[in-house]
Amino acid sequence: NELSIHYQPLFHSKEERVYGFEALVRWNSKTRGLVPPGHFIEIAEQNGLIRQVDFFVLKEAFSAAQRWYDKGIMRGRIAVNISSVNFQQAEFVCQIKELVASVNGNCKLIELELTETAMMIDAPTVAKNISILKSMGFTIALDDFGTGFSTFNYLKQLPAQHVKIDGSFVRDMLNDPIDLALVKAINDISTSLDKRSVAEYVENKEIFLALKEIGVDYGQGYFIARPVPVEKISDELKKISENNLFN
Repeated sequence: NELSIHYQPLFHSKEERVYGFEALVRWNSKTRGLVPPGHFIEIAEQNGLIRQVDFFVLKEAFSAAQRWYDKGIMRGRIAVNISSVNFQQAEFVCQIKELVASVNGNCKLIELELTETAMMIDAPTVAKNISILKSMGFTIALDDFGTGFSTFNYLKQLPAQHVKIDGSFVRDMLNDPIDLALVKAINDISTSLDKRSVAEYVENKEIFLALKEIGVDYGQGYFIARPVPVEKISDELKKISENNLFN
């Protein structure tokens, strides 16, 4: 019982409102203290515990999404990162269906994120699983876009509705013309394929406004809001409203 979820708001740049959230798992170890996901997710994948981790996050996200949707706090979805290891399992969809039934979950309030590395081992199984999950109502997002191999081929194969522009391009886009060109190109491709674009690592107002001018649909990062525990969401949303990001 040492895992918890922090939620980071996702901002709709065109409509100037919080659209949804990303659910981010945290491990507050009694012996190690707060352990970053980068230090334990890979180990969980290697030792077979990643299914329990992912399903814990997904179960919590279903509960929060319905509660916030009913209260009018959220009009979009909560994004949940799913390990590529799980997407490659033939039984994964059946396990998801069981979870949805057990919590009476509304799949339309959840976005499942995967990286293209999931396609590199068993592309047919991953594509089949994604198609079924999409038919259940889940939104599918391709995470860390532009950092792997044969990215455009996977974008063609995957029925993903959202494309997350990797933060390594966004972070220095105003100082590096190559990064800026890549962000523009990814956004243009996403738009032409009728997919929504999401920029990670929006760390300051200049980047935020530049992304809006380019036409990127959604943004998340410390300039908008930091990830916070569920009990602090209301305070974080109030700060976003008071800060008025566009002035």
